[in-house]
Amino acid sequence: MKNQNVVDAAPEVVPLLKDVDLEVRSTADRILQRWPLQEALPELVPLLKDPDADVRRRAVTLLGGAGVSGARLLIAERIDDSDDEVRAAAMTALGQQPIPTREAEIRNSLHHRSGAVRCSAVSALQSWRRTEAAEEILKLLGDVDARVRLAAVYALMTFKSKEALGGLSPLLRDIDPQIRLAAGYAIANVGGQEFRTELLPLLQDREVWVRRQGSQILADLKAPEAVPVLLRLLKEEYNSNSSWVLEKLGDLGAREALPELADFLLKVDDWRLRELYRRLGFKEWLPG
Repeated sequence: MKNQNVVDAAPEVVPLLKDVDLEVRSTADRILQRWPLQEALPELVPLLKDPDADVRRRAVTLLGGAGVSGARLLIAERIDDSDDEVRAAAMTALGQQPIPTREAEIRNSLHHRSGAVRCSAVSALQSWRRTEAAEEILKLLGDVDARVRLAAVYALMTFKSKEALGGLSPLLRDIDPQIRLAAGYAIANVGGQEFRTELLPLLQDREVWVRRQGSQILADLKAPEAVPVLLRLLKEEYNSNSSWVLEKLGDLGAREALPELADFLLKVDDWRLRELYRRLGFKEWLPG
């Protein structure tokens, strides 16, 4: 009975998406996201053409998220919306299932003036596995908008496009740390062992969380080239949080580094690192 009450109430909540108070709109939006909307279609569908762009965007997002039967073609019409945020919301909502009649427009949106629209176009083509769009998406690795660059990296990783490897490598030095790390994952995913040396800049990244996750990428690839870089990191940046470097050396099975590593651990006299050294199976060269 409770669920039926929710269904019956949805048509009454939909008009609040047009309220003059934006907080009321947002509250109504959050409530409707959790409710079935099939019974509210007569109230919700007209909002797709409301004069207020904010109302149109909310209607597009709600209908797309609810997977309402018959709504996809109506959402597709909003790809040509005059408002960039509505266009972006429409492409995001259509991302799970392609509509061939609108695909050309989405590909054209890769060149749209709005970063939000370009980003959503990339994500839609990624979701649809449109590998033939890889060449156009490759050009967006140099986009001025970080959101677009990041979306392009994820799309090319999904497509496993080896042609993208040359364009991905410079992004290991991108100004945005999320993009630097995403580029590392993409190169490892697409290029594998053959391109592991390309990933070494991740270990010298200025963000420690990028260095940590980058070291995991290289450990997963069993990249011996990472061992001297990790040893240098341990020595040059030693502090109480350096245990992750030792862990990655253990993951890499860096037994050739044992004498140098044991000598360093004896000098710093950090019992926590020494204990970790033993737990990783590195018993040689370290007395006591």
